[in-house]
Amino acid sequence: MQYGELLWLPENLGWDIADKGPGRERRRAAIASALSRHLLLQAADLRAESGAEWLLSGVSGWIGMECLRRCNGQRAWIAEQDWQSKELAKTLGEKLEAPVAQVADAGNAQWIKPYTALSTLNWAAGQGPEQTTALIKALLNRLQNDIPLPEALAALAGQETADRLLGMPIMADIALHAEDKLQAQVKAQRWQWHDKGWQLIQPPSQVLQLLEQKAQLIDLQKAEAIKPSQNFVIFDSWPSVERTPKDNVWRNPTKP
Repeated sequence: MQYGELLWLPENLGWDIADKGPGRERRRAAIASALSRHLLLQAADLRAESGAEWLLSGVSGWIGMECLRRCNGQRAWIAEQDWQSKELAKTLGEKLEAPVAQVADAGNAQWIKPYTALSTLNWAAGQGPEQTTALIKALLNRLQNDIPLPEALAALAGQETADRLLGMPIMADIALHAEDKLQAQVKAQRWQWHDKGWQLIQPPSQVLQLLEQKAQLIDLQKAEAIKPSQNFVIFDSWPSVERTPKDNVWRNPTKP
């Protein structure tokens, strides 16, 4: 949390003072996220506007995770996604303080921070870090000119993407099932929150294959199996939260 020039990080996440391990990695992501949230708040001067928490929590959460990926590598990045996904499931599985609403209208509900961080990470993976950063800078410029966030985001990212980022929560389960050491099948499901829980919606017809931060779309209706020659991660092609990030990773046995 940011109070003026003071960054306050309460130790309520099982952190420790070790110089390595998940506690230190979680701190790194949380500190980067908190600092970026403060800068975004100053740049956009948002308070309770529609979609404000997507920018402040979602984009800052993605920045924190990107810092973790660059400093600690893919394994730490996936592990942190897995932890946050479990925390989100726990939050939505318990008695909620208020009904789940669209992201644009949910304010600072307890589930917003982990949800928007993970769904924005998913979206940014398809864009690439440079393109995502350029889009966010353009978005901030429009917000400084008093354009509403949903309108500005739709103009820059497309109406469909804006609706998914700011709409009702979406969760996906994209899983790799290795047939042998050289190829894998992809299984995919998708849910959206309706009323009081998750409901299955149309399954993904495409997934993103992320190879060293370069993403490409794979059409699941055409590809019977993936035959990769290097390590990669797959994500839903929609902005969504991955239910079990650990089974989205392919590590080629011939690669480090």
